[in-house]
Amino acid sequence: MDEAPSQQLVLVVTNSKADQQGLQTMLKNAGFESEGFDDAELALDRAMEFGFSLVIVDNNLQMMNGLDFCGRLRKLRSHRHTPIILVADRAMGHIRMRAQTLAHVTLLKKPVPEVVMLARVNHAMQVMARDGSRTGLGVGQYMDHDPNRG
Repeated sequence: MDEAPSQQLVLVVTNSKADQQGLQTMLKNAGFESEGFDDAELALDRAMEFGFSLVIVDNNLQMMNGLDFCGRLRKLRSHRHTPIILVADRAMGHIRMRAQTLAHVTLLKKPVPEVVMLARVNHAMQVMARDGSRTGLGVGQYMDHDPNRG
């Protein structure tokens, strides 16, 4: 892509090609463009080149975990305030504690119903559109969803 990013471009990073394709199809059907990666390093390289509006990352990546990916993404000037949806399948307590140290993170526990994922994506995009910048959820604000808690 040589053109400037749209306001609705989402970076999807997950080891599972099936999960990646499912997320990208869901996003496309909801009117969002996305780029998917199964390699965290390549995704970070792309993020250095391109300002994404939102990042969806699985915590279970091969070369690094999702929290480490988020930490490295936050070091990029262009993504200090980009909203992140972090999807995890275990150890929610530990992950929740670390995610709370990162600004603009929504933590979702697998399995994530499509309606919940789309609600979080839409919320992040609406806040950005309303505020006219990449302010995400608000400095230090943290949200999570655990399907076992409703």
